[in-house]
Amino acid sequence: MVKKVDDLFLKVNGVINSVADETGLARLDLVSRNVLIHICAVSADGANPRVTEVMDARQLGSRQTIHGRIHELMQHGWVSAVTDDDDGRAKLLQPTPLALKAVNRLSNGLRTVFPR
Repeated sequence: MVKKVDDLFLKVNGVINSVADETGLARLDLVSRNVLIHICAVSADGANPRVTEVMDARQLGSRQTIHGRIHELMQHGWVSAVTDDDDGRAKLLQPTPLALKAVNRLSNGLRTVFPR
C-alpha cells in the first residue's frame, strides 16, 4: 500500500518555481539565488551587508564562489553596491527594485499556500 504524500512542500515548490519563471529568478543558478536570498534577508533586518560579510557566509559556498556570484548578481541588476559611510574601503550590498519585486511576488504567492 502506497502512503499519500503530504503535498504542502510540493505546493510551496510550485509557487516558487512559478514566481521564478515570472520574475527572472529562474535564470539564476541555485548558488546565486541563495546569495541573493541571504542579501535580501540581512537587508530586511535593516542593515545592508558588507561584501566581506556575505563572503564569510560559508553555508553559501567558498569565498571565491560567493564573490563571483555577487558580481553576477550586480551585472544582472539584482543587487547594487554602495560605499560604507563608516569605512570608505568597504562596499555594502543592497537589493535592487528588481530583487525586491521578486521577493514581494514570492511572499504574495506563498500567502496563497499559507493564508493568514
